[in-house]
Amino acid sequence: MKTLFNIKYHSLLSFLFLVVISANSISQTVYSSKEQSTFTFNVGLTTTGEYRDTISYSQGVLFSGGATYLFAVSDKSNIGIEASYIGKAFKRSNPIIKYRYFYVEIPLYYQYKFSENIRGNIGIQYSKYLNSYYYYLDGSQNTGVHKLPLNTKLGDDYGLLLGLDIGILKNFYLGARYSISASSFLENNTPYMGTFQFTLRAVVFRGYKQLFNKHQEPTK
Repeated sequence: MKTLFNIKYHSLLSFLFLVVISANSISQTVYSSKEQSTFTFNVGLTTTGEYRDTISYSQGVLFSGGATYLFAVSDKSNIGIEASYIGKAFKRSNPIIKYRYFYVEIPLYYQYKFSENIRGNIGIQYSKYLNSYYYYLDGSQNTGVHKLPLNTKLGDDYGLLLGLDIGILKNFYLGARYSISASSFLENNTPYMGTFQFTLRAVVFRGYKQLFNKHQEPTK
């Protein structure tokens, strides 16, 4: 009788152990090796031209910085959305006057993956005007220049973009993009900007496609 009791006791313990292990395996999250999303920080430079104006301006150089979220819609394509603080500059040579415009830009674009390290972008963007100023040489100032606020028609804007991202290290990409105001196509007499943007993108988060069954680490 004691032997029969021991057999039943051990059988019950074994059954409970298997139930606990199975429940634990089912409750764990499984991720595939395919990226579902990425989040990056971006810093870079801009060079901007101002067109369709009565004055001929030269291009200037300023800076940009922001963040990007990419979400995979297929193995070969992503949808990207960004938020960036961007400076746009141009200048006159005679007399020497430099103009500075600052925007928050929100691009939304489709990204096609030619390979893991080469990706093309095409989309639209909204530019929210923040402020602008100009400055010129002035020997009466301690800094040697005189800075004044600038009244401008180049305010909030919608535009188109075309770009390319190239992977240089696992978590770093170099990006080049050209954006142009939609008014260049829709209006005949309105001044507009065209901007080349060169960026360094650093990936700070990678999300992987979620599956089921048991836990496995994403393939590097």
